[in-house]
Amino acid sequence: MKEIKLINELTKLDKKTLVERALKLSEEVGEVSESVLSYNKSCGCSYKGKTKEDVIEECVDTIIVALSIISQCSENDIDEEYINTIFHKKLSKWENTSLKSK
Repeated sequence: MKEIKLINELTKLDKKTLVERALKLSEEVGEVSESVLSYNKSCGCSYKGKTKEDVIEECVDTIIVALSIISQCSENDIDEEYINTIFHKKLSKWENTSLKSK
């Protein structure tokens, strides 16, 4: 996937430490939360006027930063097959948990 290759290249160019990337991820998660609260018109947040597109955009930012952390931990060579294996394992776990709660 060309996007993963680009993530690897950009991570290599960006000299942030792993800790700095983790803090950036926390910042992005905060922005997701803020946009969800605004979109949901939660008390004190509706004035920001965030849309579902804003929520999606912030989620994508979070995914990009998370992938840069994975890239840095993988020495800028993400093993897509390995990531897909973990992804499907976690997705299956979520599915099983959801089915049990029915």
